[in-house]
Amino acid sequence: VAAFQPLSNLLHLTSVEYVVEGGTGNLVKAIVDALLVQHGTRLIRGRPVKSVTDTDGVARINLEDGETLLARHAVLAVPADIAARIVDDLPSWKRTALQAIDYAEDASVAFSLSRPATDFLPHGIWRLPVVGRGMIGLCNAEHASPPDQPRRIAGMIRGYTGHDTAHLLRNMAGEDRHAFLLADLDAILPGAAAACTDVQVALWQRADSPWRVGRLKHIEALARPTGRIFFCGDYVDPSGMNGAVLTGQRAAAQLCAARLGEGAR
Repeated sequence: VAAFQPLSNLLHLTSVEYVVEGGTGNLVKAIVDALLVQHGTRLIRGRPVKSVTDTDGVARINLEDGETLLARHAVLAVPADIAARIVDDLPSWKRTALQAIDYAEDASVAFSLSRPATDFLPHGIWRLPVVGRGMIGLCNAEHASPPDQPRRIAGMIRGYTGHDTAHLLRNMAGEDRHAFLLADLDAILPGAAAACTDVQVALWQRADSPWRVGRLKHIEALARPTGRIFFCGDYVDPSGMNGAVLTGQRAAAQLCAARLGEGAR
């Protein structure tokens, strides 16, 4: 994975990069706020879905607490394995495509520092590929911050791992996890661990959907709706946040086309 990091960095430099102030969670918050304010949408949280069915011209979302929600259509923005589990009576072509998808684990680490990150990653070096260590890359997390933005800490370095290290970290106790990462940081950037004041780790069990050999033959089936049920997510095409957004737009277009077709009839 790390061997491709330099190429990824070069591709980043050829296009505009965007930063969501306050974190990418604000994207979802903005969508929800728009739906609630503009359309009076009902938001249901903390109630797991047991199954989704397309019967009698209605999409039925059956919750685990026994309630059933009815809708003209349903859009599933869930991982492929969950979609395969909760959608009843999936056509064989759809189930085969969903079951062909697997996931890799990743971890991201925020190292808060008592010194500026540029003491360890000098100006002009904001992302550092790493080979042969637990982490596969480090970056200066201050790079994308507006220069006039108030800071609570002197500096921050963010680290990323691949699947094997993330899986290892998930099975470690918190103190052991931090010790492992600090040792890795010090081996890569000597002295950085001594300047670290806090370590925060985020573990992503379904961080990425690797493109295995033969994946392309499933793309059309993954994107195709089944009746009144539409599918989107970073497993559809392509992987990553960009893919999640693009497939969400595609599902919205498919749903609009279906609604127009129903109106024509």
